[in-house]
Amino acid sequence: MPAEYNQNIINMREILRVIFKKKWLIFTVFLLSLIGAFVYINMAVPVYEASTKILISSARKNVAPYNTELDAIRRAQPNVTQGEVIRGSIILDEVVRSLQLDLREDKVEFYPRLKKIVQPAIDATIKTLKGIYTSIKMAILGTQSKPVEIAKFDEAVDQLRSNIEVDQVEDSDVFFLTVTDYNPQYASRIANQIAKEYIIFNLQEQILNLQTRYGMLHPKILQLQEATLNLKSMGVDAPIQGFNALGLATVKVVESAKLPYQPKTPKQKLIYILTAIAGLLGGLSLSFVSIAIDNTLKNPWELEEVAKLPVIGSIPRRGSSGQRLDNLTDKITQKGLYQSSYMRIADHLYMAVKDKKLTGLLFADIDDPVNSSMNAFNLAYLFANSYNLKTVLLDANFRNPVLANALSVAKPENLTKTLAGEISLKELQFAKYQKLDVLAAGPSDGNPLLYLTGIEFSNLMSKLKQEYQLVVINGPSYTQCQDPFIVGRQTDGIVISLREDKVKREVAQSIFKLLSDEERNVLGAIFNDRSHPIPGPIYRNV
Repeated sequence: MPAEYNQNIINMREILRVIFKKKWLIFTVFLLSLIGAFVYINMAVPVYEASTKILISSARKNVAPYNTELDAIRRAQPNVTQGEVIRGSIILDEVVRSLQLDLREDKVEFYPRLKKIVQPAIDATIKTLKGIYTSIKMAILGTQSKPVEIAKFDEAVDQLRSNIEVDQVEDSDVFFLTVTDYNPQYASRIANQIAKEYIIFNLQEQILNLQTRYGMLHPKILQLQEATLNLKSMGVDAPIQGFNALGLATVKVVESAKLPYQPKTPKQKLIYILTAIAGLLGGLSLSFVSIAIDNTLKNPWELEEVAKLPVIGSIPRRGSSGQRLDNLTDKITQKGLYQSSYMRIADHLYMAVKDKKLTGLLFADIDDPVNSSMNAFNLAYLFANSYNLKTVLLDANFRNPVLANALSVAKPENLTKTLAGEISLKELQFAKYQKLDVLAAGPSDGNPLLYLTGIEFSNLMSKLKQEYQLVVINGPSYTQCQDPFIVGRQTDGIVISLREDKVKREVAQSIFKLLSDEERNVLGAIFNDRSHPIPGPIYRNV
């Protein structure tokens, strides 16, 4: 049970670690989602919805085939619904004419603020593309386009048809006619006008049916004709609710459409809420996906799994990448997490040095020589000043001698000249940092491999091991050259380091395999630049 509990803690902490580590990615996705929602809301024209309730008697459902268009519809689809009749061109043409929908130019008045700015450019582009398409079509097919008036009228009819929905109340003769439009007044006017034209259509159909049976002068026909004329003579916005139904097959408006005050779409609050949820989920998903596809070593236990060696300790990230070597002596003497992390590593290595009587330690990074320079100096400084070991730090990184600049060492070229045989070992000058002696590498025009494989380097190592209890060597990175493998042959132990999220698993595996094949004494690994994204109170309470 305790093991399962600890595993659950690790899993929960890792989930929180990913969330806090990728918090900027999550925030970015969340913010972009909200910006997208804002743009959509401010580009989408509000749509208003108005409905009218129509009662259709049972006899009305069997539509008599007196109209050519209805005949065509019936032949194509036997079960003609009232929605198809209402959406037919006979009724919609009359609605477009009576309300002059083909002449409307009020849409821009209902544009949101952003759309008013952007839409003119979009319209101009669409107009240009349509003109090009029409010209190409005429050139290839030789067909003439419709006159502008006819084209606008047909477009208005098609647009109106797409804005209409007819739904029947289950097990009843009541239908809801719903119209959507960007203008709330037009939404209700169109719904009522369609109902009016449908009643006129119904009356005209009854007149035709009665004329077929009884001739032109039947009293009922005259009554229906008068009712039709009365309806047609009504104004466009005249109420028709409660209009007296006539004949056996009747249509009656039970409830007229009312002016809508709130748009049906867009629902701003709902859009923002759903967008916020989707943005958070999208950000979290991207965060975990990015971690899953990232093949770099991100945790100390991942390094232990790859190296089959213990991780001696981890060093917290401090400052930017380019500031890691700034004020080295100040950082290691300041109490805090940074110093205590190195102290724990120094404790572990000090016990290894004492137990195994080690005299030389190589610190080398898999990929970053600055990392090993920082580790080598800090631990050598602690060995000399905290554990009273007579310690010397030898910088063997001749390819990238960053330590000399970081420590402001005077005449760092003396070490290079000594290994080149230009000056003797007695003339070497050590830089001192309290009890720690430092031999820093300086600039060189020669081949570092010749320095490290020469007799002068062997003599230098022998001299240092005789005069000091511990020789700490800073080497270049393993992925850059063969130098650390050569220097490692003259040491008793090797400490490998790497930075979080910087080294791929395959690279680390290959380096540790090479060291294992050479049977080097690798004491362990240091995990540098360890991030701690989870706030302390949350971490301690998970």
